Amino acid sequence: MSFDAVDVSGKTGDRQCMDAAINQFKADEFEPAALAFFEMTQDPKMAGMTIEAEFWLGKSLYKLEFYNSSLGMFSKVL
Repeated sequence: MSFDAVDVSGKTGDRQCMDAAINQFKADEFEPAALAFFEMTQDPKMAGMTIEAEFWLGKSLYKLEFYNSSLGMFSKVL
């Protein structure tokens, strides 16, 4: 019998998804990060993290040189 590893860091699954996308952004993987942040903004289960996801989505879009879309995201956050 074997058991899978258990995360005991105290982070929720939502927070772990956000951290994974942020790590993609920090690794200059802007396109997959932007897609992950967008999916988070559309997921009703992640409603508590929507604003943070929109902020990071705006940063990702800026890095991808989608300046108008980036501005739209930052305006939405504000």
